[in-house]
Amino acid sequence: MWAAAVLDEAATEDELTAVAALSVEDGRTALTAALSEAVLHELRLGQYAFRMPMEAAAVYQLLPGPVRRELHGRAVEVLAARRPVPRARLARHQLAAGRTAEWLQSVEHAAWEAAEAGNHQLAIALLEDTLAHPGVRQANRARLALMLARSAYSGLGSDQTVEVLRRLVDDPELPAAVRGEIRLDLGLLIGNQVGRPMEGRVELIRAVEELSARPALAARAMAALALPYWPCGPLADNVAWLARAEAAAAESGDAAVQAAVAANRVTVLLSVGDAEGWRHLDQLPRKGDDLRILHHSARGVANAADSAVWLGEYARAREVLAESPELAARSGNLYGEQLIRGTANALGHGDRPLGGPGHPGPRVRG
Repeated sequence: MWAAAVLDEAATEDELTAVAALSVEDGRTALTAALSEAVLHELRLGQYAFRMPMEAAAVYQLLPGPVRRELHGRAVEVLAARRPVPRARLARHQLAAGRTAEWLQSVEHAAWEAAEAGNHQLAIALLEDTLAHPGVRQANRARLALMLARSAYSGLGSDQTVEVLRRLVDDPELPAAVRGEIRLDLGLLIGNQVGRPMEGRVELIRAVEELSARPALAARAMAALALPYWPCGPLADNVAWLARAEAAAAESGDAAVQAAVAANRVTVLLSVGDAEGWRHLDQLPRKGDDLRILHHSARGVANAADSAVWLGEYARAREVLAESPELAARSGNLYGEQLIRGTANALGHGDRPLGGPGHPGPRVRG
């Protein structure tokens, strides 16, 4: 029962026996007794657990601290033997067993795996919980914060994510370049997902200053500032930011950054009704396996579809939307997928007015 409460998931007889530190014979006897008394249940073939989570929680709360720590330590060995290794669950047991260094490694690995698979929400949850822990050292905090910022930018970050990132960029011990990189994603998150564009713009301008020694990242911030639907400033300012972004991207030699700037060039041109935008849209890279490049291409395509609706080019909007969902899904861009759904819904209104003049829909500014 104690082993089942600590594992808190369906487990095999061998796993329960190992966590409980029993012999094979004693483990069989104990499991049979727990099943006959309906304390544990066979939830799947050869998989045993409490039927209700609150039952496991109640037993867990009654465990003496030293015993609980030992059980978690043995659970670490059991989960580490599974294939594939369930990194997120393994991390939970490592932390409870006091194995902090191993816990951080597992969290980072689990968050990286989740982000690579496009599951940015899991990555965000893991990293937010970890950064809230007081035992995480400054060097580790900077690295994990960058991972969180990147997943928040690609996923559906929350107000809680914003607060975590704000605390990090306010930390004077972080190097300026690290602060700038986190601030870049913070500005994009605030302006896109959270819907506070003026606040996001302020953060992006500060990021440009902090990233003066990193032209690739500075180019991304400049490209975001180039978009002409920030609610302030003349179009000439946006064009100037775009020119600076293109120069910095060329200097960086980074293909992903160049793709980001190219996507924003499409967005700038189509936002003001410049037909050259369609030619640049056709040039956005759609092939290859580099998720960073695909992410920006998907963003440019999604923004182009949105612009087409606002320009009244409904046939063109449908054409662009036809390729958008697949490209956004391949790139793991959750926010882009939501934007595409919103654009498709707006397109369903036909030629009915969608809003006041000069009041465009949400775009992905990255």
